[in-house]
Amino acid sequence: MFSVDGYLTNITEIFSENGNAKIAVQQSEYLKNKFDFYGLKSPLRKTLIKNFFLVEGYPPIEFIEVTIKSAYQYSQREMHYFAIEIAEKQKKYFNAKSLELIKWLIETNSWWDTVDLIASHLVGYLVKKYPELITVMDNWVESENMWIRRSALLFQLSYKQETDTERLFNYCTKLSGEKEFFIRKAVGWVLRQYAKTNPDKVIEFVNEQPLSNLSRKEALKHIDL
Repeated sequence: MFSVDGYLTNITEIFSENGNAKIAVQQSEYLKNKFDFYGLKSPLRKTLIKNFFLVEGYPPIEFIEVTIKSAYQYSQREMHYFAIEIAEKQKKYFNAKSLELIKWLIETNSWWDTVDLIASHLVGYLVKKYPELITVMDNWVESENMWIRRSALLFQLSYKQETDTERLFNYCTKLSGEKEFFIRKAVGWVLRQYAKTNPDKVIEFVNEQPLSNLSRKEALKHIDL
C-alpha cells in the first residue's frame, strides 16, 4: 500500500544524508534566503532523484496530486524541485483540470527558479495538449499575481514554430509598461527565445513597441543588427 508520508520521508533522508551545510547556506543566499536547502548541487540532486525513482517508482496515479502538494509543504527547496520532477515525469496522466494543480504550484512557494520550470514545462505542455486552455492564459496575463502573469508570458517558451505569434506579441504589449523586474525580464526572455525561430518578426516588434530598456536588451541579445 502506497504511503505518501513514507515515500517523502525516504527522499528526505536521502537528501539529508547527501547534503552539505556550507552549500545549503550559499543556495539559500542565492535565492534571497526565501527557502531552506539540504545543500545539494543540481547534478547530484538530479542523480539522487533519478535513482530514487528507479527504486521507489512514481506515486500511483491517484496519489500524484497529494504527493506533489505534500512535498511542497517542506521548507527545503529540494523538496519543491522533487515535486515538480514528479509532475514532469507523470504529466502524461494530467488532463485539462490539472491546470488548477499547476496554478497552485506557481502560486505556492513562488520564486523564479520553480515558476519558470513550471511555466515552460508543465503549463506549456497542458495548453498544447488541451488547446481550449488558451483562454485561461488570456486570463492569466491579466492576473493580480505577478508569477501567474509571468507564466502566461513563458508558457510558449519552447514552442518554436508552433508559437502563437499574435498572442505572444499581444501579451508582451499588455505587460510592456510594468515596472516589475521579473515581468520585464520575462518579456525580453520570451522574445529572445522566439527570435531563434523568427528574428525578423522580433526585430520588427521591438522596434514598434515602447518596451523597457531591460526587455529590449534581452530580446535583441543574440541578434546581429
